[in-house]
Amino acid sequence: MELSHPNRFQSIFSEKGMTLIEIMVVLIIIGLTMTIVATNVFKRLEQAKVETTKTQIKALAQPLGLYRQDVGFYPSTAQGLEALLEKPTVGKIPDNWDGPYIESKKTPKDAWDKDFEYSCEDGRNYTLISRGADKEPGGEGPDADISSDDL
Repeated sequence: MELSHPNRFQSIFSEKGMTLIEIMVVLIIIGLTMTIVATNVFKRLEQAKVETTKTQIKALAQPLGLYRQDVGFYPSTAQGLEALLEKPTVGKIPDNWDGPYIESKKTPKDAWDKDFEYSCEDGRNYTLISRGADKEPGGEGPDADISSDDL
């Protein structure tokens, strides 16, 4: 028994496949779309790291304040943030150290896993700096330095 109309599936499979040019056009479109998406995701990721680092700098103000409240001055540049973990053994040794002032066993790092630069020359004012994504002084955007003086 022969059918009077052709089988639909047979006509679909009997057509030729896509040409090489059509495949290349599709791949270029997919590549461009992925580039746009990746660029936007990367920008958001870098901006999130900047905001995280700003939050970390602000959060370090509390243990530094507690240290100053107990001791009467901020740790010196030579003592660094390590003074929040262990009683300093260099510079002006505090009598009333009652730490550790932070819970972690290591000094905190910025969002790019780099140590903060801490400085305090007079015991009354300190500066915390992250060098940003490029880890070099200066820069713009996510490469810009983030300083406690600017927050």
